[in-house]
Amino acid sequence: MRVVRNIFPNVKGVGVSTSSDRSPCAVCLLISVSVVASVCAVLVAYNYFDTTGTVGLMFPERCPERLLTLKSGSDSPEGDLWAYATFWSYSPKDENGQGSDGEDRITKFAPRRLLENLEKTFKPLSLQPFERLPNHCKEKIPSLEAHQNQELYDPKKNVMEFPNDLEPFASPLFAADLSKEFRFRNQISKAAHNLMFKAEHVMQQRKQPFDTRIPIYLSPSTPEMEQFLAPNGEADARAAQRETIEAAMADYRNSTKPLFIVMGDHSLLHGVRAEDVVRVRKLPDSVALAVMSSGDGAIFNHGLLPTFGALLARANVTSHAMNKTIIDAANNASLNWKASVVF
Repeated sequence: MRVVRNIFPNVKGVGVSTSSDRSPCAVCLLISVSVVASVCAVLVAYNYFDTTGTVGLMFPERCPERLLTLKSGSDSPEGDLWAYATFWSYSPKDENGQGSDGEDRITKFAPRRLLENLEKTFKPLSLQPFERLPNHCKEKIPSLEAHQNQELYDPKKNVMEFPNDLEPFASPLFAADLSKEFRFRNQISKAAHNLMFKAEHVMQQRKQPFDTRIPIYLSPSTPEMEQFLAPNGEADARAAQRETIEAAMADYRNSTKPLFIVMGDHSLLHGVRAEDVVRVRKLPDSVALAVMSSGDGAIFNHGLLPTFGALLARANVTSHAMNKTIIDAANNASLNWKASVVF
């Protein structure tokens, strides 16, 4: 080998050879190694090699033994959020009520569209897209209707579908540590933090002391919701919601020195002015959700978005209208959630 220069001056005979001295076999070997390295890099980038230790989903013998996926989604961002959260928190049980593991462990995948929508608000979620699975790992998904007492863990099905139904799965959702999965993107967290800081600054300018921060989220009162809350027209649904919100504010004032941050449809509290109330208008839903998740309590009239925000905060809640399943799940999780209308 003809040495061009010694790159280790203290070691004899170590140097770099010119390309003309390399044999054809050596060149072929280098090319082969480069190609293999490139292919592996692509596979890793597309998660064909599972970082948890299982070899990639591209090989027939390495497909997950049991697959569980979620129905494609709902008709609203809030519905998508609840659908993913209940799916993520679900843990199958065997006939003795114990968590399943070993060869029968279920691997969960979520629809790509659902993940893409949620990851506009949250940092990358833990579940992988179902579409990323090779076709030979996807069998026809049977439609599985779940009821209150029906368990999804069915050993006769290889690929199962999780229903978008809160009723049977609210309790594990409320018991889960959601902060591990749902981490707001930095720009959203920063926007919520800045909003809180400005609200506190307003209170300082007013020389109004406070020791708790209570977000109030007012969902729009649609004709459908008003008809639902007052089906016989015996009551003014908007007036009833306002009465609930004002009563909840009074409860906080009796026990704390609150800072109320009002978001959403301000018409429900039109004309309400107080030294402990700061109004915020034209706020993106993602930032409003982050504000709700950082409160010391929560007040809202109805809606999945503020409900989930309060759940992230593990805060006590007063709502005008709330699903009984949600209230029961909150009580089981030692949370104090109450509503004037329970449906």
